[in-house]
Amino acid sequence: MSDLIEIYSASHCPHCSAATERIRDWLADVDFELQRHNVLDDIDRAVVLGIRQTPALVINGRLVHQGPITEKHLQRLLTQQPWRD
Repeated sequence: MSDLIEIYSASHCPHCSAATERIRDWLADVDFELQRHNVLDDIDRAVVLGIRQTPALVINGRLVHQGPITEKHLQRLLTQQPWRD
């Protein structure tokens, strides 16, 4: 079973576009499903998840990161898999 990564982004957010591209590049070799959401379209779920900043990464229903993210931090996050704790 593959893990589900959800990216919550905002329109015209350069950090959101960069994070999405980094994740897509990383996912080329990893078993994940990717879904992208506009935070304003899914505001009720974003509030429940505690999202306060975009881009926000939710993996298997757990908020694991908010805000700009470097490629190095993203790789560390996805490798360490903190959502499995």
